[in-house]
Amino acid sequence: MEDFLCSAKASICALDIAIKYAEKQMGWYSFSGLSKFLLYRISGLFAIFSTLFVAYLSASLSEKEGEFLGYKRSNLISIFSFSAAISISLSSFFAWDSSWKSHRIAQFELESTLNATKIERYRLLEEENDEELFKLAEKLSRDVGDIVLKESELFFNGLKSAQNSVGSGINPPSGTVGQDSD
Repeated sequence: MEDFLCSAKASICALDIAIKYAEKQMGWYSFSGLSKFLLYRISGLFAIFSTLFVAYLSASLSEKEGEFLGYKRSNLISIFSFSAAISISLSSFFAWDSSWKSHRIAQFELESTLNATKIERYRLLEEENDEELFKLAEKLSRDVGDIVLKESELFFNGLKSAQNSVGSGINPPSGTVGQDSD
């Protein structure tokens, strides 16, 4: 119940609550965006190196079954092919690239909104305008909620779009059949 621990004017306490809410959301988007970025990049690098290793092992196979580091080359080719497929599939299924982008955009929008609010707060404190401080707190809470809602809708619409296109052969971003989107 930290809401009642504020010893300042009610308008300042209300604005502090709204700022803490915005900072909490911004922190989550920052952490989640970074984790999605890392997952996307690491899975991509793993897929690249796995497929390169498959190509190397395939090209270096002779008529006679050979070994590489004590393992049959044909087994290594299967393992690395499977690993590359899993890595690509996980990245695509969880949409780490688009999640990373949408989380970063939401984080930047939250930062901008929060900074504008903090600047406006100083002006209103100088004027000692309690009514406008309450309005600013309400506006910040609404704006943060709108940003989070917009990002969440994009995420869930992407899931729905991908799910609907699985059996249809339609690529979700462009809606074209049998063509990759740009």
